[in-house]
Amino acid sequence: MSQEIYQYDVPFLTRPRTENIEKHFSQLYGTKHTFWLTGGGTQGVLTACALLGTQYQRVAIALNSHISVINGIILAGLEPYFIPSKSLMPTTEEVISALETSGVSALLLTHPSYEGVTIDLAKIANYCRNQDIALAVDEAHGSHFPFLDQQWQSAISVGADIVTHSMHKYTGSLVQTALLHLPNSSRFTMEQVMGVLPLFETTTRSNLLMLSLEDAIKKGYSAEGQALFEQAIRECDRLRSQLDSYGKVLTYDAQVRDPLKIFLKSD
Repeated sequence: MSQEIYQYDVPFLTRPRTENIEKHFSQLYGTKHTFWLTGGGTQGVLTACALLGTQYQRVAIALNSHISVINGIILAGLEPYFIPSKSLMPTTEEVISALETSGVSALLLTHPSYEGVTIDLAKIANYCRNQDIALAVDEAHGSHFPFLDQQWQSAISVGADIVTHSMHKYTGSLVQTALLHLPNSSRFTMEQVMGVLPLFETTTRSNLLMLSLEDAIKKGYSAEGQALFEQAIRECDRLRSQLDSYGKVLTYDAQVRDPLKIFLKSD
């Protein structure tokens, strides 16, 4: 019956027809599988929530979660547990303490924060593995991390189960382009993702968005792209050095660890 219904649409960019593209992305990112998305990081987060909802009931989230996390939790019928924290972005200790006492079976963490604050994601991922807690990471504001030096680790490389990237923010592709990654250590399979992903996408994908996504990833991993990222990091470091001599008139938040982001403050 589903095939009979499906044939009444005109599906051009179906996933089977773009299988080689996704395999190429997976090789570049070093993942079990990487899915292209044309519904933005929101599509990735909704898919992650739906995937968690097929196996888990209670999920821990931070106060800095994107609205798509809230919508995804509602749609998936999950029970949210808000991690108690002094600021919107919880510390490493606050996350682990919440996991120890809340009885949750899944964690959906927004990391890095919008401002560029990072915590010890590897330590959290290790705790989740040891306690059999599923870890999903909304890395919308860290989509450039895979292109940078290893010291700025993406959630892909620290043991998360599912990672989403919003590609227009820092990698130069068009708005609505995004990626959903299954790292090699993920407890989820490609088939499980495909069981929920079609719920959040159109059957008529944009060729323009797909081309933009391919181009941005290709450039990010190229020698030219790497040089541009390195240049941008040097310029940010130079600006921080200049700000150090301004006193309190104009300074920056030292908690921001993202090398490409400067959060300015003034008295």
